[in-house]
Amino acid sequence: ELDCSGRVVAPGFLDLQAHVDADVVRHPVCDNFLQMGVTTLITGNCGGSVPNLAAHLGRLERGGIGVNYGSLVGLGTVRTAILGTQNRAPDDGELGAMCALVERGMRDGAFGVSTGLIYVPGTYASTVEIASLASVAARYGGLYASHMRNENDRIADSIREILRIGQLASIPVHVSRIKCTGKPNDAGPDAHLWHPGARHDRIGRARRPSSANQKSPCVVRALVVHGGRAIPYQISRIWLLDRSLPGNTM
Repeated sequence: ELDCSGRVVAPGFLDLQAHVDADVVRHPVCDNFLQMGVTTLITGNCGGSVPNLAAHLGRLERGGIGVNYGSLVGLGTVRTAILGTQNRAPDDGELGAMCALVERGMRDGAFGVSTGLIYVPGTYASTVEIASLASVAARYGGLYASHMRNENDRIADSIREILRIGQLASIPVHVSRIKCTGKPNDAGPDAHLWHPGARHDRIGRARRPSSANQKSPCVVRALVVHGGRAIPYQISRIWLLDRSLPGNTM
């Protein structure tokens, strides 16, 4: 029995935006997370994941781990495995090979797929390419999580793209972060938020179904994370890094 007088008792927190794929093997206790009350980690975010999820999870199972752990399949990792960092669309054979890698990851236990569309090679992937790969995850009940393509002057278009991928692939979508950068967005992200199941013509053609049997033309079951100014800076390390890469569409 614990005396919790004057304290707050809460269940373990979930960190859905972790980037500890390799670190968790070296530090399996994850005491840094546990000391913050985090008991569940989801990795493989922003398009980057381990190339062999089965081997990775097997290593953790044999060695033990201090938290609940899950992973997404990073579509940037998948693209790199087949195309490297080439700025071009895959041909049919290459797309098929990428789909096979996604399927292997889903069978190995991934919860879905992720993209980082401001990073190379994710920035080179088209909406149709991403939807084709996400549709494989959809067959296994997965979701699509995205670090969206633009966080500055084309935020609304970036959110529309994520919703469009959800439509094309019939998959729930999750915006990893709605981050508004640059002076034109000083008012904050409120104007760009899209609420699942609610009408919001500015972002997506979402309609609340009038009955339980009526399907919405948009992905009403989408998962959208929205928040305030999580990063109150005009310039970030990511912005500087990706602005310096040729062909970046951020």
